[in-house]
Amino acid sequence: MTFYRYYADKEALILAILKQKESEFMQDLAQITADKASAREKLFAVFDYYHRWFTCETFHGCMFTRALFEYGASSPAIREQCSRFKSLLWQFFRDILLQVLKPEPAERVAMMMVMLIDGAIAAQQAESAECREIPPGVTAWSAAKALIYSEGGTL
Repeated sequence: MTFYRYYADKEALILAILKQKESEFMQDLAQITADKASAREKLFAVFDYYHRWFTCETFHGCMFTRALFEYGASSPAIREQCSRFKSLLWQFFRDILLQVLKPEPAERVAMMMVMLIDGAIAAQQAESAECREIPPGVTAWSAAKALIYSEGGTL
């Protein structure tokens, strides 16, 4: 059995998977933050979600980043889908951060949070001794709090 029976080509298959994962992931984030009242609780829930994902046997890094590196140069559609996902993640963080920061700092810190998450994913994939002692998801949460405070926010 081949997946190409259902998809025109490899690009179409990858795009379908990325769209499905984007939907599932954004639903997960909405669900884990839905019952949280404060920005601190919401943000902690997100970073804890990543931390728990990093410790799963099924963790193999970010498929959006992998797809972008492997096919982004040759596939504008895959590049656009990966960019869309990062934009949604940025908007998600920005919307939470607007509770504790003015709009411009909220937008800036939201981008930094996306970068912190990307860095934590890469660090976790390296599986260094430091990652076992100082987990990247926990470290990213500490850095996120410092960024918010540095921009005049409170948690």
